[in-house]
Amino acid sequence: MRLRLKHAAAAAVLAFGATGAAHAEHYDLGPVVYILPANTATGHVDNLTIGSFTLTDKSNIEGLVYAADTLSGTYPWGGTFSFTLASVSPTGSIVSGVGTYTSSGATFSYDNLAAGSYTVRVSFNWANSGQLRQAQLFSTIDTTTAVPEPAPVALAGLGVASLLIRRRKARKA
Repeated sequence: MRLRLKHAAAAAVLAFGATGAAHAEHYDLGPVVYILPANTATGHVDNLTIGSFTLTDKSNIEGLVYAADTLSGTYPWGGTFSFTLASVSPTGSIVSGVGTYTSSGATFSYDNLAAGSYTVRVSFNWANSGQLRQAQLFSTIDTTTAVPEPAPVALAGLGVASLLIRRRKARKA
């Protein structure tokens, strides 16, 4: 009876010890400044690179590409400034090496993305409605490492435990 209890305890450790909390990371990419062509009121840009990120494990990712409305700050000699920027409407965002555009807007998500380095790109329409002839684009990405399902891990643990029991019985016989 004592031997079976040891094996049951080992199986439980194997089954539940391999599952853990999800690992999450956050990336802020940008700003990327796009200078608008002179003497043009509107336009379209394809595949402007916003930045890159690296996954160390297979992960799920969710991201957002957005543009700044204003540029403001303080002059080195004192006083403040605030300028409006061009109006930007994202038409699609992509993570290179994964596939095609994932949305008609600025959000994207992928499940079970393999470990590796990836680049975020965006396509957008712009209108020169601001005081400065530029667009400033950013991206945020949140990752969650995929966690194994408990049922397959439990079955693997029980399989290992049963092999240990058989081996032990074979040695006694």
